[in-house]
Amino acid sequence: MTGKGNPEFEASRIHESAEFYRFVVESLPIAVVTVDPELRITEFNPRAERITGYSAQEAIGEPCSKILRSALCEKECPLETVINRRNPKVQTETFLLDKSGNPVPVALGAAALFDKDGNVVGGLECFRDITRFKSMERFQSYVLSMFAYDMKYPLVCIQGFAVRLRNKLQKFQDMKVMNYLDVISEESEKLQSMIDELLDYANLQEGKIRLNFKAFRVGEELTRLLEAYRERADRRGVHLSLQVPEAFQEIEADPVRLGRVFAYFLEKAVKNSDKGDAVRVSVEDSETDLTVIFVAEGRGVYPEDLKLFDLSEEGTEYRKDRPTTRAEAFTLEALERIVTGHGGGLFMCVEEGKGNQVRIKLPKIPP
Repeated sequence: MTGKGNPEFEASRIHESAEFYRFVVESLPIAVVTVDPELRITEFNPRAERITGYSAQEAIGEPCSKILRSALCEKECPLETVINRRNPKVQTETFLLDKSGNPVPVALGAAALFDKDGNVVGGLECFRDITRFKSMERFQSYVLSMFAYDMKYPLVCIQGFAVRLRNKLQKFQDMKVMNYLDVISEESEKLQSMIDELLDYANLQEGKIRLNFKAFRVGEELTRLLEAYRERADRRGVHLSLQVPEAFQEIEADPVRLGRVFAYFLEKAVKNSDKGDAVRVSVEDSETDLTVIFVAEGRGVYPEDLKLFDLSEEGTEYRKDRPTTRAEAFTLEALERIVTGHGGGLFMCVEEGKGNQVRIKLPKIPP
């Protein structure tokens, strides 16, 4: 008896499948670790050996916390989370300690493993060393800071001498020259603001930015913001609406930087909406935090920008007609860091036919 149904043939196929699986796992350019339901390591590929410093022989059979020694092991183990089905998958960045005790920054993902009957039989964790990426981030921050500071001094000189020149020429009442000087001063102020934002971004990357926390009435800021954009929205035929709870309390936050976050998303929503579309802004108030929600029926924030943030499980149909530019990605990352600097979170989703939704969750008491 040959072919299907032959026990020897089936055993050969299983053996070949297992060998192929092992070949694939050992050839992957990322670390692959599997564990049983008790979190003991059952698979440890060569890339995992290289990153951790442990051999497969040393690792297999040991608790994953003893070998991986991640910063998450004590508080929220990714493998335990997926095995206990608290979350179907985990994706995050963290540090693990290698065999010599050196911290290694890694990007990891974890998921549960199931048998053919749907029973959990273990967990899978894949991770890669992002040391070079983190070094590039630090270098980028350094370059941005140096560039911004190098621009700052000549700009201060331009502004100062423009003001002095204007004061001296006032007595001649040459309005044309005065207007030229006004333009120089106004454009210098704009450039100064851009440089300050660049410094903010560099400092945010290094965790150095100082947020100026004070009493901040989010409802009043949103009301002022919508009034400022109402004329522009009316010209485009876009309907703006705001819903804020009546008994609304103030929070501790940086009004300037949070105002910048709110203005960006409202600007995007109005700019990318068509005639007849609606842009709705609302606030959800809870005991510990509040959430500012921007809903745009039009394109709103470009769906491609959502790749930078946590997505909901629904509405992941991306439009490809409006690609994200490097400048937009740069701005979005800076805004996201401002929100996380407040101890909050920035979440986006897009649903086909329903537009975009941006949720900015902020704690009432800052970290």
